[in-house]
Amino acid sequence: MNPDVFQQIVECSADAIFLTDTETGREGGPAIVYVNPAFERLTGFSQDEAVGQPLSLLHGQDTNMQTVQRIHDALSNQDNLNTRLLQYRKDGRPFWVDMDIRPMFNSYGTVTHFAVFQRDITGRQRMTEHLASMADHDGMTGLLNQQAFQRALKAEIQRSQRHNTTFSVALLDIDQLKTINRSLGHDEGDRLIRAVALAIHECLREEDVLARIGGDEFAVIMPETDLHRAGRAITRFLQLLESLEDLPVEPAVSIGLTEFQMLDTQPDPIIERARQGLAQAQHRPGSSVVSVDPLSMAAG
Repeated sequence: MNPDVFQQIVECSADAIFLTDTETGREGGPAIVYVNPAFERLTGFSQDEAVGQPLSLLHGQDTNMQTVQRIHDALSNQDNLNTRLLQYRKDGRPFWVDMDIRPMFNSYGTVTHFAVFQRDITGRQRMTEHLASMADHDGMTGLLNQQAFQRALKAEIQRSQRHNTTFSVALLDIDQLKTINRSLGHDEGDRLIRAVALAIHECLREEDVLARIGGDEFAVIMPETDLHRAGRAITRFLQLLESLEDLPVEPAVSIGLTEFQMLDTQPDPIIERARQGLAQAQHRPGSSVVSVDPLSMAAG
């Protein structure tokens, strides 16, 4: 086939296509020697601006360096590679690509160039991330859900064991929510749930984890926080709760609080202790907190 036909195919392709040299030892990777018009449209870089620049031209602060290393290894080994990568346009806007890298051989079997084919999958990636976020979050409050909380708790256990630190866990239950739903309607009950969620959130630090794990139940992980400090945070929350206005009823919550110990290798013992405290708090009038010390197992 006439080489001009191949040139026209590349020039008319909707996917970005570019060629690099084979200097894999250069800082930033092999240099770009050709880009097609789709590359210019996708990245904002003209051919004059791109040619001579290394592959790292399109990297940015959130580009996955492990994936970049895989690309470098494939180029060094003259292997094919298909991967996804977050790149950055000339104006700094990020975009996701499905990247296919192929070594180009001459008639003697020597690699003379690498061809890189890139398809913009930004929309698909955002939808994937959105669906993943929906799977991990409670639809009403936007907080993490039960499954995400369990993963976060397992991760915090591992982190605390690795660094020999502690953390506290609180379980919070909105008292009489079912009664409120029956007497005032679910809309008012939902408004109360959102108000309590916001009040808890305002009393926590950025590193704390807040989740809605049931219809009327919330859970909190407070990293590097012992029972005493966790109790102070809960006290701030209760004070804020008392000051809330324009709610269908004066909210009351029951709270069980406990602390991690090094013997805790799984979430269940921690959750069980917090539930013990929660059960005791639920038998007390009004808002109440019961702390369960993992060493003495005594309610405070």
